Amino acid sequence: MRERRTAYEELSAVRAEREVAAGVVETLQEFIGVAEARYAVGSASLRDALHAGTQPARARQRLLEIHRRRSP
Repeated sequence: MRERRTAYEELSAVRAEREVAAGVVETLQEFIGVAEARYAVGSASLRDALHAGTQPARARQRLLEIHRRRSP
């Protein structure tokens, strides 16, 4: 019974982490639009816009790692 409870708790934690990571990806996608708009009007550097573009890829990678951790 204890093993089952531990497995359920681990599954719940992974699901919660996955939800958070998916939310981060979505937020970062919005951030890209803001960074590109700021670059377009000259209030941000190209470096800032490019840096914003790399963040969702990193977050998606983290999301994949979470999925793999739960997969058998």
